[in-house]
This record gives sequence, C-alpha cells and structure tokens, in this order.
Amino acid sequence: MTLDNRPVSSLDSLVDCLTREDGLMAGLYSACEEQMAALRDNDVEAIEAAVKRVNNLIADINAVEEERLRIQAALDTELGLSPGSRLADVLSHASGETREKLDMLLKKMRSKADLLSEVNKINAIMTRRALTLNRLILRAFNPVGELTYQGNGVVEQGASIKSLVNKTV
Repeated sequence: MTLDNRPVSSLDSLVDCLTREDGLMAGLYSACEEQMAALRDNDVEAIEAAVKRVNNLIADINAVEEERLRIQAALDTELGLSPGSRLADVLSHASGETREKLDMLLKKMRSKADLLSEVNKINAIMTRRALTLNRLILRAFNPVGELTYQGNGVVEQGASIKSLVNKTV
C-alpha cells in the first residue's frame, strides 16, 4: 500500500517536517562552526552568542522532532507498521517522487548528523582546553596554597606562596 496518490498524505507531512528539520540541522552546523571560530579566537562574547544560537536551534529541532514522531506514529498505524518504526521502514512504503524526496532527505540528514557529531567533538575539546587555560591563568593570579606545617605545629595553607604576579604597588 502506498500513500502517494492521496491529496495531502501523512507521508507528505513527514516530508515537510523532515525538510524543516534538515534546514534546522544546517543552521545548527553553521552555529557550531561559529562557536568553533569563537573558541579558537577566545572571544567570550562570540562564544556566548554562538552557544545561545545553538541552544535555540536545538530547542527548535526538538519541537520539530516531536512533530515528526507524531506524524510517524500516525503513519505506523496507517501502514500497519509496528510502533516506533524507523524512517527506512516508512520509506519502503513510499513511491515515485515522494520516495525520492524521502531518500534524499534521509541521506542529507545522516550526513549532517555526522558533520554535527564531528564539530561537536572538536568544540568539546576546544572548550576543555580553554577551561584548562583559564584555570592556569587564575592560579597564576591567585595561587592556591598547599597544606604545610606552621611554626606552631598546626597544618594550614602555606603562607609563603610565590605568585607569578607582583601585587605590590
């Protein structure tokens, strides 16, 4: 049973929903690249703007994904598929232009998901490195003393910490 001969089918709704999700994924990739550039340049304002954009796009993608799951649940019932079927299972019930669109969208979205995974890994590494650098800089300005024995025999934070910064005026 195919659904292509119906005026506005659930399959068409699925294609529309996936097209929107694909566009949002492209925007998310762009925002992640902006975040990477901001991390590379150590530009705090640009990092904050990129992270805000990423978070907004993720919220939009989650909303569209919920819609896709509702549409797909209806398609599962309509096509007699088991609940929670994969998009590839639905694809086998499409024909003609709709099948081509769905197949193309699935391939594009898989490719974008792979790209997003890679850029996310790079951003995570760059973020950890930036945090490590910031921690080192903070320690240079405000060193943490180690525990040491004092003259009275009590263990306390070391009083004679050598700072990298001359704080005398």
